[in-house]
Amino acid sequence: RKHPGSVAIWAAVYIATIIVVIGLVAAILGVGFIGQLSELSRITPGQTPDLSALMGSVAAILGAAALLIPIVIIITYVLQAAVIRIVLRPEQSSIGYLRLGGDEVRLFAVRFVLGLLIFVVMLVCVIVCALLARIHTALAVLGGLATFGLLVFLSIRLSLAGPQTFATKQINLFGSWSLTRGHFWQLFLTYFLSILLYFGISLAVGIVFGVIG
Repeated sequence: RKHPGSVAIWAAVYIATIIVVIGLVAAILGVGFIGQLSELSRITPGQTPDLSALMGSVAAILGAAALLIPIVIIITYVLQAAVIRIVLRPEQSSIGYLRLGGDEVRLFAVRFVLGLLIFVVMLVCVIVCALLARIHTALAVLGGLATFGLLVFLSIRLSLAGPQTFATKQINLFGSWSLTRGHFWQLFLTYFLSILLYFGISLAVGIVFGVIG
């Protein structure tokens, strides 16, 4: 409520990023790519499909992805840092509190490492579930539910690592564990409502662009 202009700038940057990504992908794919897939679907047994044009389109997509993914990552963490900055350092005003520097790099680093950690935990749990499936399907289902619950629990308990790293200007991977102690369900509800809001806004934007298109 105190910074509606900054929120509007974040929304504009976010929407502009989506438009650029969709536009570039659509330009690369075009009608030709859809036609190439359609031709492949009509290939009869014994025919040798010509994949040269299709592989060229795939190479173009991969090239665009190599360019777009880093840009999207940078914009994502610049926006995340701006949201944290407006709360923790409101005196560091700039256009939408957007900056690109050490804070953003540290934020990316801590998210990346914690993401790897959670991925490793998930991989171990998947292996355990696969072993349980050999014993009984029900055990694998229970293991899957337990895995989901564990991942949600870890994600929430470690969710303040980014803001803490931002506040102290030092990478702190596990300090969030003590900060979130006793606040799990409050944070869970907050994140759940935020996700619902995010999907609601995304759906509304998609409908608007669908009508305009």
